[in-house]
Amino acid sequence: MKIVQKFHEELFWAKESKKAYLRACRWIAENVVGKLEEIGETTYKIIKTKYKKDEETKYPAFVVELYCTINEKELRTDYCNLCKSFHRSVFISTNFDCSKCNLIGYMERVEGKVKIIQKRKKQKIDYLLDREFRIK
Repeated sequence: MKIVQKFHEELFWAKESKKAYLRACRWIAENVVGKLEEIGETTYKIIKTKYKKDEETKYPAFVVELYCTINEKELRTDYCNLCKSFHRSVFISTNFDCSKCNLIGYMERVEGKVKIIQKRKKQKIDYLLDREFRIK
């Protein structure tokens, strides 16, 4: 499982929706995909919206959101290693009772909820794609 957190947002607008979208895509290509080594694994999302220049004028716009990604398994392994190291140094014992660890129960609950949400979203998108295919 991966955990993501938003760290940046950028707005692109133009008089035509296509131009705004292409600006957003160009920015992603240059600043995210092109600099993968510098910024690391990054997930992005493009959201269509309206940009209000003044009281009367609204332009089509796209918001690009950038998210950093953390692998949950690595996080859990690091936590367990720290806990065992602390246990060895404070209690001078190598007998660990990981069944009493609160992190394991918490992460199992998170994984269960994520699987339910993932299944529901997959069903919705499958339904929408199937419906779209039948219409054409």
